[in-house]
Amino acid sequence: MARRTRERGKRHSPEQIVQKLREADAMLSAGCCSSLESASRRIIAGGINTAR
Repeated sequence: MARRTRERGKRHSPEQIVQKLREADAMLSAGCCSSLESASRRIIAGGINTAR
């Protein structure tokens, strides 16, 4: 009997992951967040615009 697996949500593309990491790095460098955890929470919630 085959085991059923849960369907997973949409996966992020490598480009999306790199962009989010750059946003977190920019936030940490700018000093607007004190930790990676707080930076990631702000990015997920909408964060700041770091368009160049």
